[in-house]
Amino acid sequence: MAAVGCWLLVANVRRLRGSTLMGPWSWTLLGLCFVAALELFRPADSVAAQKWFLTSQFAAAVTTLLPAVAVLGAQRPHNRIWQFVVASLWLILVLPAIKNALLEPASIFQLHPAWGWSLWVLIVVGLINRIGTRHWFSALLLTAGQCRLLSGQLPGLGQDVGAAETLIALSCFVLASLLVHVQWRRDPAIPPRSFNQAWRDFRDLYGVLWAFRIADRINTQAERQELGVQLRWQGLASLVTDGDELPVPAEVEAVLCQNMRNLLRRFVALDWLESRLPQGDGSPVEESTL
Repeated sequence: MAAVGCWLLVANVRRLRGSTLMGPWSWTLLGLCFVAALELFRPADSVAAQKWFLTSQFAAAVTTLLPAVAVLGAQRPHNRIWQFVVASLWLILVLPAIKNALLEPASIFQLHPAWGWSLWVLIVVGLINRIGTRHWFSALLLTAGQCRLLSGQLPGLGQDVGAAETLIALSCFVLASLLVHVQWRRDPAIPPRSFNQAWRDFRDLYGVLWAFRIADRINTQAERQELGVQLRWQGLASLVTDGDELPVPAEVEAVLCQNMRNLLRRFVALDWLESRLPQGDGSPVEESTL
């Protein structure tokens, strides 16, 4: 099952090449392999071996939270440095388990509730960032798998994580990957070139948090230039005084396409932009304020 999940990830990596999502993709692959590989070495009787296995199992489960954290820093030129922040967060989260295994080998490891709630925060942030996109169901499956793997340390759950729980978690991860794969396969080979197409594709790739930030910059620029449009969740809307929506004028969309191009080039590859955004015209957005 894990092999299927790895194949799905590798098969779709071409869609992410040249973007800042290669970091989150790498953490996703690492987490899936880590969780699956541990099950091959699950000890039978040795107490010491069981102790280190549980520590490793917790470390592998925490790894599945890292892709969502990596997405939060997926902006050039800091996206590569951000991976060191993600790795440091992983070390901080698993340090209590390592300390318990080394210094208190006879005791049963139980994460402090404060650390447990921090895990809940990471799970919820990852879910919120995807729940408003077309990959919302995959996000729910991913969250269910994470809760299964971490159920022994999450406040409010407190369940042992055995082979069955790990199998359920892996099934959730693979199903989530399969669903995203199917959705991407259904996309047209050559997407229509428009502002709204680029906006929706970026929103679905990077999630709610980055989408809101981009929308805020576009709307600020549109208001500054008095373009009479607003970028909403589904796309551009042209507004008049009574609040009715009208088609966006082509010249206005051309100006915003150039602004969108200047913003998104800090995230995605140039060919991604060229395949979705028509050539725009207008003054650039100040990228440093993103």
